[in-house]
Amino acid sequence: MNDIKHNIDNFVVYLQIEKNASPHTISNYRADIERFVAFAQKQGTGDVLFCNISQLLIRSYLSSMHVDGYANATINRRLAALRTFFRFLSNQEGINNNPCENVHTLKSKKTVAPILNSIEITALMRLPKQDDLGKRDLAVLELLYATGIRASELTEMRVEHLDCFTGCIVVYNSGGKERIVPMGCKAVAALEAYLRQSRPRLYQKYHGAPHEYAFVNSKGGRLTDRSIRRILTEYVDMLSLEQSVSPNTIRHTFAIHMLNNGADFCSVQEILGHINLSQIIPSIGKERLKSVYKSAHPRA
Repeated sequence: MNDIKHNIDNFVVYLQIEKNASPHTISNYRADIERFVAFAQKQGTGDVLFCNISQLLIRSYLSSMHVDGYANATINRRLAALRTFFRFLSNQEGINNNPCENVHTLKSKKTVAPILNSIEITALMRLPKQDDLGKRDLAVLELLYATGIRASELTEMRVEHLDCFTGCIVVYNSGGKERIVPMGCKAVAALEAYLRQSRPRLYQKYHGAPHEYAFVNSKGGRLTDRSIRRILTEYVDMLSLEQSVSPNTIRHTFAIHMLNNGADFCSVQEILGHINLSQIIPSIGKERLKSVYKSAHPRA
C-alpha cells in the first residue's frame, strides 16, 4: 500500500488492460503522477506514504504550478491524472480517503479569437504566384476571406456552386443545410482565373473517377481540409507572422472586419451559418459597438 512505485505500476497495468489507454496517454499519466510525487517529497512527506497525502497537499501542488506560470489547462490536466490515480487506489487498493475529492478544476481563461488586420490580409493575397497552383491558392485565400466559410465547406464545394456572374456561392454545412453567400469582386476575379485556366489544366492530370469538386490538388484530385491548412500555413510563414493562423482565423477575421465596417450582427451570423459570435465580440471596435447600441436602443 505504501510502495509508491508498486502502486504506479499497478495503475499503469489498469490503464493498459481495463481502460485500453493509448501509450501516449499512459506516458502522460505516469509523468503527471511522478511530478506530484517529486513535489510531495520536497514538502517533507518522506517516502510519500499515501496516508500523508492530504487535500491541502493537493491544493498546494496546484498553487505551486499556478505560481510557476503554468496554464490553467495544464494544471487541470495534471489534476485529472491525480483524480484518476486516487480513484483507482480507492477502488483497487482500498485507501479510505481520496485527497482529490472536492478539489475543483480551475476555470479556463476565455481567449479572444486571433484575427489579421487589413494590411496583413492584403500582404497575404499578394504572395501566390501566377502559375496554376498559385492561381488556385489565391482563389482559396480570397474565397475564405471574402465569405468566411469553413475549410470543410470549401472542400465540399462543386463547380456548379460557384456563380461568378452573380457573385454568390452555394454553401452546404456538415448537416447538409444550404445557404447563399455573396463574395466580393476580388474573390470573383481570382475564382474566374482559376476556374477558366488553372483548374482545367490540373484536372487533366487526374486519372480517378470523374468529379466536379471545385478545388483540386496538383494531380487533379479533390483538395482536402489538410491541404487547405497547409496552403495557408505556407503563405503565413512567408509573412513571418508571430501568431498561429488557421482557416478559422480567416473566418473570424472576416466576421470582425464585416462588423467593424458596419455590418449588422444577424447578417454576419447568417453568412457564417449562425456561428456563435461571443468568442470574437472582444475584437469588435468599441466605437462600432457604441454605434450599434445608439442606433438600436430606444433610450440610448
